[in-house]
Amino acid sequence: MSSIPILSFAGFSDSGKTTLIEKLIKELHLRGHRIAVIKHDSHDFEIDQEGKDSWRFSQAGATMTLISSEYKFALIERRKKSFAEIISHINDVDLILVEGHKEEKLTKIGLCRAASGQGFTSDLSEFIAIVTDVEDIEFDLPKFDFDDINELADFILKNKDCFTHSHGLGHSGVNNC
Repeated sequence: MSSIPILSFAGFSDSGKTTLIEKLIKELHLRGHRIAVIKHDSHDFEIDQEGKDSWRFSQAGATMTLISSEYKFALIERRKKSFAEIISHINDVDLILVEGHKEEKLTKIGLCRAASGQGFTSDLSEFIAIVTDVEDIEFDLPKFDFDDINELADFILKNKDCFTHSHGLGHSGVNNC
């Protein structure tokens, strides 16, 4: 199993993380790359639909329920998993994009929208690049606008070898770019 580069996007709520990641997935897919995405949800999300077979199995006490068809596979596991355990389920992709999981030591791109009135989630030294529409920021990092998807995709592909990798979780020096 090969090691997969991981890139996290850090920003406060409504900073545009989901929309940016969605656009990046489309662009990277068009370029022939296979992308996995991990989204942290601070709520108790539910993907089972009440009354459906998988929901009924879980309600009966199944710790794991797997659903498969000719086109999809899903695993529902009713227990907390560490980030490393979550990553261990991912294979056969070229890049893992992460939204959330701010506490993990991952290579990060910081997002900040002027309209939100909030800054970045961390000191700029924590990021390898920023995506923002704020003009007056003192920084020494690559800066992208929210619509610079092609340029951001180029940057990601050029630098992915220095990102945190799936077999390197827990190592320091995540911003080696």
